[in-house]
Amino acid sequence: MLKGLGLLRKASPRPDRRGDEPGTGEDEGRIIEHASQNGEHEQIEEALEHAGPSLPSPEAVEGSPPMDIGQAVFLEQEALEGIRFLCRVENLEKDVILFSAPLNRGKVVDLGPAGSPVKVDYADRVARYNFETRLVEQVREPIPAVAMSRPEFHIRIQRRQHVRVDVSIPVRFGADLPGALLLERGTTRDLSAGGACILTGAILAPGARLRLRLEFQPEPVELAALVLRAVGDPAGSGGVTAFALSFQDVPPRLEDRLVHFVFHEEVRQKRMGLR
Repeated sequence: MLKGLGLLRKASPRPDRRGDEPGTGEDEGRIIEHASQNGEHEQIEEALEHAGPSLPSPEAVEGSPPMDIGQAVFLEQEALEGIRFLCRVENLEKDVILFSAPLNRGKVVDLGPAGSPVKVDYADRVARYNFETRLVEQVREPIPAVAMSRPEFHIRIQRRQHVRVDVSIPVRFGADLPGALLLERGTTRDLSAGGACILTGAILAPGARLRLRLEFQPEPVELAALVLRAVGDPAGSGGVTAFALSFQDVPPRLEDRLVHFVFHEEVRQKRMGLR
């Protein structure tokens, strides 16, 4: 038994890591949800689909991947016909990782005898990770959990830097100077957390710095942007030109808001068959 390892600590903090979600971006079988929040497994699958395709190619890395207590993961075992169980990291030790026990309709799932192979798959904001491990022990008390050996290596797949969606949002902009008014108008053609393509009747020079306001509802987002280039041929476009912009020095709070908006817009478009 693992009771001497101190793997279960009731006082261990469990940070909110809803942004760090598991999955593969492909539906590889049924998912059994352990959490009480309705629909959490769909949100996690969507979050990981949002992480790919990825660049560069998968990379084999020695040792265990980065992982925190509270991290959501999928556990999968071939003997259970490809069913994936949504679990969370309960504790981390030198040689062992403790996950919450996989559940099926409220009952703990038996993963087999010690030494049984198990696959682990999850992602954070940086990359997606998966590795193969072996069951050390199923713990029944005080909280049902499964202890897995730390892997000798894992597979790391870098996330795309920014996901881009086609979306039309009104914008206002002007020179990025103190006191400058945002007098020019336009709309986005597409948007990511790192930049946008806007349609406008204004003439913008590559290298110009703008103050751009995205008319999000209920609260607009205002940030600095750099004009990269004109996109396409403006001839015959009714005086409207597309310009590629790169957002500059975005505060983390605003970046999180942009990521959140783009993610939910991408999910909405997929559900409507637009992507």
